[in-house]
Amino acid sequence: MNAENLFNLGSEAYDKNEYSKSLSFFLESADLGNASAMNYVGYMYSEAKGTALNYDKAFEYYMMAINNGDDNSFANIGVNFRCLGNIVEAKKWFEKAICVGDFDAALQLAKLYLVSDKETENVKKYLNLVIKEDNVCTSSKEEAQRLLSNL
Repeated sequence: MNAENLFNLGSEAYDKNEYSKSLSFFLESADLGNASAMNYVGYMYSEAKGTALNYDKAFEYYMMAINNGDDNSFANIGVNFRCLGNIVEAKKWFEKAICVGDFDAALQLAKLYLVSDKETENVKKYLNLVIKEDNVCTSSKEEAQRLLSNL
């Protein structure tokens, strides 16, 4: 079976909450070079879906995904660093995500800057970026608009 078929089977199993089965398909697909599968494996390790929580493995698979052309992994690494309490590294990775066109990461940056009233201009800058970009999911746009209206 080829990498794309294995990825599709992994996605179907994931959608059914069959995480162990999904992880198995994603791992096989990743072994065949599918960058999206590598990203999913990283995500599953970072969320303990179908496996034990393992940030080291998550980082490993996210980096493999990036090295194979998957731009979604930049923001996922940022999320991992945020979960680990390393805000400086999280910001760095969210900024990298924005540089490769993942403008949903701007919402994550805005939320990091919300902790201080001194960062209001940065918050507005990132929220407006989310709102104006076309390639941003609807829920991110809605959340950005809500946060901006509350400032």
